[in-house]
Amino acid sequence: MSIRVGIDIGGTFTDFVVFDEAEGRLTTFKVFSTPDDPARAVLEGLQQVPAAARQIVHGSTVTTNALLERKGARTAFVTTAGFRDLLHIGRQNRAELYDLAARRPEPLVPRTLCFEVPERVGPDGSVLQPLDETAIPPLIEALRSARVESVAVCLLFFFCPPGPRATAGARTAGSRLRGGGLQRHPARLPGVRAGQHHDGQRLRGPRAGSLPRPPRS
Repeated sequence: MSIRVGIDIGGTFTDFVVFDEAEGRLTTFKVFSTPDDPARAVLEGLQQVPAAARQIVHGSTVTTNALLERKGARTAFVTTAGFRDLLHIGRQNRAELYDLAARRPEPLVPRTLCFEVPERVGPDGSVLQPLDETAIPPLIEALRSARVESVAVCLLFFFCPPGPRATAGARTAGSRLRGGGLQRHPARLPGVRAGQHHDGQRLRGPRAGSLPRPPRS
């Protein structure tokens, strides 16, 4: 077993690189991708490998393509009351610093799909205002009416320690969204994983991670 295989799953083609260590031979080929189930193209290509592989390494541009083409899920964004426009405000850094007419790319989530919940965590992780759970049922109805397919939950400062108190509101919001009839729609809680202190950067993860979920699934 001296065969090693590398696989790149793309939107149009799935590329294969096969290296025979015993003979020092490198071969390449590609098959058509199967967007509805990328694994089918992988299995089809592996059937063309002449021997059993001792190592298979794979990567994919499916998520990248979904982000660039904006063909992912219909995504909603849920944040702390008063901060609905965070995605659209972003940061002040600009590609064209002195161009007064410069146009910024449209956010991945439109403002009509940005929602708020009453709660507030301070910069030290202290809970200034507990999550008002009575606001969750109306939020669920609004998400249903908007026909969203994915939800990104990112509350202000909920990445700060002490963790259990700071993340309680976000976790409660996420669990209530799932338990309120949105079980099929992923509710991402990214701040636990990406504890960045600038909200503009921190929000990039949930919005980008939520958008391509159906194509990637």
